Amino acid sequence: MGGSHIKTPRIARRAILFVRDQATVIGLLGERMSARRVPVGWLAVVVVPPAATLVIFRQYATAHHLAAAVVIVGYEAVVAAGKFVAGVAGDLATRWRIRLVDRLDSALSRRVTRFGGRYRRFVLAGLQYIDQKGLATVGPFTPRLDEVFVDVSLTSRPPHLVSAGLLSDLPASVLERHALGEFLNREVPIVLAVIGAPGSGKTTLLRNTARLACVNRRKKRRKVPILLYLRDHVAAIASSPMPRLSALLRDTLGESALNEPSGWFEKRLRDGNCVVLLDGLDEVADGADRRRVAAWVENQIRLYPENDYVITARRQGYQAAPIAGATVLQVRGFTPEQVTRFVDSWYLAVERHSTGADGANIEQRASAGAKDLLERLEDASAIYDLAINPLLLTMIANVHKYKGALPGSRVELYEEICQVMLWRRQEAKNLPTEPVRGKEAVLRALAYEMMRQRQRDLSEADVLEEFGKILPRIAPQLTAEAFLGDVSSNGLLVEREPCLYCFAHLTFQEYLAAAYIHDKSLVSILKDAVDDPWWREATLLYVARADADPIVKACMAAGSVPALALAFDCADQAAELAPSLRKDLDRLLDEAVASGTDPARRRLLTSVLLT
Repeated sequence: MGGSHIKTPRIARRAILFVRDQATVIGLLGERMSARRVPVGWLAVVVVPPAATLVIFRQYATAHHLAAAVVIVGYEAVVAAGKFVAGVAGDLATRWRIRLVDRLDSALSRRVTRFGGRYRRFVLAGLQYIDQKGLATVGPFTPRLDEVFVDVSLTSRPPHLVSAGLLSDLPASVLERHALGEFLNREVPIVLAVIGAPGSGKTTLLRNTARLACVNRRKKRRKVPILLYLRDHVAAIASSPMPRLSALLRDTLGESALNEPSGWFEKRLRDGNCVVLLDGLDEVADGADRRRVAAWVENQIRLYPENDYVITARRQGYQAAPIAGATVLQVRGFTPEQVTRFVDSWYLAVERHSTGADGANIEQRASAGAKDLLERLEDASAIYDLAINPLLLTMIANVHKYKGALPGSRVELYEEICQVMLWRRQEAKNLPTEPVRGKEAVLRALAYEMMRQRQRDLSEADVLEEFGKILPRIAPQLTAEAFLGDVSSNGLLVEREPCLYCFAHLTFQEYLAAAYIHDKSLVSILKDAVDDPWWREATLLYVARADADPIVKACMAAGSVPALALAFDCADQAAELAPSLRKDLDRLLDEAVASGTDPARRRLLTSVLLT
């Protein structure tokens, strides 16, 4: 018992000393917390209740020292936990308050900001004029896009049935024609893959769609256009981690993106307010990169599924990297009515820009120029066939306006077409163009061989064999297979059927063969064929850049109706012809008046005289 009386006061004293020491520690903490502006009341909660309890219940604490110690320690633990929870709650409240303020500020900024207007003006500034980069013949004035745009038509088509030719179109029995706008801004968003030949107007179609989204906002469900040229973002897309669409757009905007309210583009993409226009999947040269880009496009569609998407490509590029879930549309060639509308609009725009005014005189000059071009196109069926392609029609209009009348200048036109399709446009877009001018030399050799064999089509094996003969002299680093893949993607050489190739139009084959004959001094081939209709156009294309004397002499020596008809055409289109030969032809015309020659020959000479 005595030991008990001695032990109990000791334990009680220890508990009291514990509270005193804790009070001292808390006092020190209080000083620090006071320095941090912690309320004094909180310190009172920590110290006063335990101390007061020990004083009031001193006898109980002395008798039940262990319970008193447990109560004191438990109280302090509860107070400490309460302090911790209160601190956490305070920090959370502060953070939530800051986030709420930031979100309200961002929401208000996005709604009242003028960034949307600035962005639309930025987009429109880059879409004012038609794109003539890469064309060899352009005038001093570039027509505005809204002045000359003619909406190309689209038709639903499986990708493997889309023709890759420069002058490709669907059979006459297929009448379906739709505008791109018919598919966009519906309640249910859509993903479209617009497939077409080189120069068929795919890029211009996207540029005009972006322009209309900026100027006709009230009629649009998706009012924010996002236009990206995929070739400009291959490196970024192929990087890791994969960037979001908004990040690439900001890179495109440059300094203009600095004024974007936080999350402005993400908000509109999430809400489905955008029409996303992605141009040139086929222009991603490396096959692996093209598949990465296609995967990136699919990923963006999954991230922002409420928007409309339009992706353009040529057939080969799309088949190698298709977009999952996309509806495929083929670009159709211009109709005669569309050709007329473009020519009229183009000439009117050029005349307005050249004088800087409007008026009846300008309209008369424009109408006269357009009428002259259209009449000449109707008289030159080979050139008129090219007019279904918007790029070629633009080139024809430029050549007619600034280089003289057609068809006399058609050699220059074909030469420019080959240059533009083989390397000029790629060079203007900073795409790989090796080998550059050597491409045409290889195609010239192929065209000559096809003319010599009297073939419009050649098997893949024969094409590769011809390429293999000349490539080691021009581009030894290229294989015949790689070169075939390259030139068949530009639209001049077309895989008409599996493993069967031809030129997009016979006139390209004839032009290239004539250029080969000129380069290799093989005029004897043409002299021996003055009676052969197969070589007629190639002969005329040859004399347009060479001395026509040997051809005309051979024609007059042959004396047949086809040969004499060729002679008069050569005299009309030749770059050079001896005056004596012109006199001989004039004499033939004089004979037509009272000649006793056969009726066919007399009709020929009379028709020449009348024209």
